[in-house]
Amino acid sequence: MKNIDENIHEWYTYWLIINKENQKGIGFIGFKGVPDANGYLEVGYSISSNYRRNRFMTEALETLVRWAGKFQGGKGIIARALKTNFGSIKVLNNCNFELFSTTEQENIYINKLR
Repeated sequence: MKNIDENIHEWYTYWLIINKENQKGIGFIGFKGVPDANGYLEVGYSISSNYRRNRFMTEALETLVRWAGKFQGGKGIIARALKTNFGSIKVLNNCNFELFSTTEQENIYINKLR
């Protein structure tokens, strides 16, 4: 982060997901840098296994998508999910991501912001 312009730190920052009921940190979410040459951002996220299947990650990703949509530089968001990660695939589907491509081990999804 020392070598990254302070004006773009938010694109390299992961935010803590907090459970509103008990104010405990339960996961994180953020982008893996500024939009690429085509205007796409890559998202990364994780949540404690104790809090899965409660729509917390869906809410966090929906919030991040809305936030990213306010910026001119981004055309869409890319997410990678292992084919065996059914929970993440469900979150991506809940947040209107569409399957873009696939490899032997993972699916790549896109949510077009505009």
